[in-house]
Amino acid sequence: MIMNQEKKFIAWDGEKWCDDIILHHNGEKMLWLNAEIRNNSPKDWKEDGLVQFIGIKDKDGVEIYEGYIVEIQHPCWQEKAEVKFVDGSFIFQQIKGEGRGSCIPGWTFMRETWQVKIIGNIFENPEKL
Repeated sequence: MIMNQEKKFIAWDGEKWCDDIILHHNGEKMLWLNAEIRNNSPKDWKEDGLVQFIGIKDKDGVEIYEGYIVEIQHPCWQEKAEVKFVDGSFIFQQIKGEGRGSCIPGWTFMRETWQVKIIGNIFENPEKL
């Protein structure tokens, strides 16, 4: 488990990814983009569009976030999975009909011999589910 992991978030606003964000909570959930802070006009966001960095990168060095769709390559098998946050842990949830497992906990069973590659996300590529 990664204990002192940096908390990083990105948000899907329905059109593009926003990675330069500040979260603000005063009875409402708002997403402030830096350009909008200067104009003092926050943008509403849907809670399910805000995703957190899970603390690991894929085989190409790209940060993996919740909601990403990944391909996991083990020396003997491969499968596709969605990155989820369940019961306080990040997991790789097997996509039905893809591969051999049903749920691969991200921290517990990932091995250095396994390679993870980002192949999409649930917002831009829902057809991959």
